[in-house]
Amino acid sequence: MAVCRESDLFSLMAVTCGIEDWYAPMSEFFEDEYRKRGFNDDELELFIAHKSADVEHSEEQFRILERNEDRIDLDKVRAMLERTFKTSRGYDRMKRVLAESDQPLEALMVKQEAA
Repeated sequence: MAVCRESDLFSLMAVTCGIEDWYAPMSEFFEDEYRKRGFNDDELELFIAHKSADVEHSEEQFRILERNEDRIDLDKVRAMLERTFKTSRGYDRMKRVLAESDQPLEALMVKQEAA
C-alpha cells in the first residue's frame, strides 16, 4: 500500500499495466494445467474472465501511457518495481516457511483481544 500511496498516477499505471500484460499468459498456463487435472469451464471461469480482462486493461493502459510518455519518470518506475518485487519475494519466503512449519493455521494467526 505504501508503494501506491507514494506513487504518482502514471508510474503506478506503468507498473500495473506491465503486470497485467505479463499475467495474462501466466493465467492461460494455469488454466491449461487445471484442465489437465480435470477442472471444467465453470470451475475455471475466474481464470478465463480474468485473463481477457487483464489483456483489455493492459492494452488500454499502454495507450494512455503512450499519450503521456513525457510525464513518466522511468527512474521512479524502476524503483517502484524493484521495491515491489523485493516485498513480494519476502512475502513468498514467509509463506513457504509457514507452509513447511507443520503448524495448524490457527497457531499462526494473530489473536485479537476483545475490546
